Amino acid sequence: MLKTAFFGIFYNVAKNNNRKFVISPKTAHLLSKLVEDKHLHLPDPMKDETILVYYKRKKTGSFQEKDYYVWEREFMDKMVDYEFVHKHQSEIVMDLDFYQFAEFIDIKPDPDSHFIHSMSEPYSEEDIEDEVMHNWLRHFQIKFRQLHASGHMNRRQLTDLIRYIKPKQIFPIHTENPKLFKAINKNVHLVRYGKRYMI
Repeated sequence: MLKTAFFGIFYNVAKNNNRKFVISPKTAHLLSKLVEDKHLHLPDPMKDETILVYYKRKKTGSFQEKDYYVWEREFMDKMVDYEFVHKHQSEIVMDLDFYQFAEFIDIKPDPDSHFIHSMSEPYSEEDIEDEVMHNWLRHFQIKFRQLHASGHMNRRQLTDLIRYIKPKQIFPIHTENPKLFKAINKNVHLVRYGKRYMI
């Protein structure tokens, strides 16, 4: 799933360092839909010179248009493949998700290349995908960097937001301790399963 905040960070890193930003057809497709929302200020993958689209080999193995879904074909003018990525490693930033790690076999990343693991959920050492990811990175001698960005506000930020907005009603839902909200605002309703609330 495309996270617009993360996309913007890595896109800007690439652009500000005169590198190309290589994304998947799926990301390009999602971006092409989101770019229609003028409030997001996102680059158009078809027009932006910083963006290239990575195509992995499918079906015939020769990057023919018929190998790809119709929605993927739209970005073939921006296509790069594993050979391009291998030859231009020092000139690109590449977005590669867990399910594309097998592409390392064809790309042949340089030893000591950097992999930035960017996530918005808590980091877990017990995650099976995490173990598999580290096995891939160790095999190709790629340096791992963890970048965690919480999707949640801390208590002070949340308190400041509530005081600024001055809501008429508050229904704490996604929290481990909804009673803490009572100390912040008197208009808090502790939600009970099965009860109907009027807003």
